[in-house]
Amino acid sequence: MTPKLLPSLIAVIDIGTHKTVSLVGQMINGKARMLGFSERRTDGVVKGTVIDLERLHHCVHEVVNDVERSSGRSIEHVYLSLSGPAAEGERIKGIHAIPAHDGKVTAKDVTDAIASAKRLEPPAGRATLLYMRQPTTIDGRAVANPVGMAGKRLEVHFWRVTMEEGNMRMRVGMVNGMSIKVRDFILASPARRRAILTSKACWLSTWAPARLIGFSITRSTSFVRDRFRSAASI
Repeated sequence: MTPKLLPSLIAVIDIGTHKTVSLVGQMINGKARMLGFSERRTDGVVKGTVIDLERLHHCVHEVVNDVERSSGRSIEHVYLSLSGPAAEGERIKGIHAIPAHDGKVTAKDVTDAIASAKRLEPPAGRATLLYMRQPTTIDGRAVANPVGMAGKRLEVHFWRVTMEEGNMRMRVGMVNGMSIKVRDFILASPARRRAILTSKACWLSTWAPARLIGFSITRSTSFVRDRFRSAASI
């Protein structure tokens, strides 16, 4: 997988049950520089569920104003951290029969297996946030790179994270209402921790921008070259 290039200016908003955090940083010649940071007590959220949208909107708006003032930059795009019990994870897999003429896995076979997994619909009323790649297997054996290996049955495994559609749409709409676009999502929840704790190795299929600017975001997960390395908090 070719990693996505990070934008030079990176902004993050994390709306938690107890606090809302925003930070802005910049990548300069591959090195991170923090430009601004803001933290306020979250209003309008109880156990990850929004109960008062107006109070929450005011809280997020104040955090954004603070971080714009401290950084001297106007925020136009953010990575939105999603957390709380509304985010859940489940294991899914895509299965592909390896052609019998030579029994060797090709890159197209892997692509087809991935597509098979991602065609599976999430539960009703939920939207997919991201797919965390887990070990691929050939005939039940875990392999790092199946291309060129022989076998009969290829399985590509993922930990799929979903969130209540209404909850996610509300959060994104609230950010969009401040003329800020959501660039991507960061997962910070028990769904992420469960995926990490129950697998020896995790790979990221759709890029989740954790460890964005060289220092930890609240309840962040660090991936290096698409492989899980660590979890941390500020």
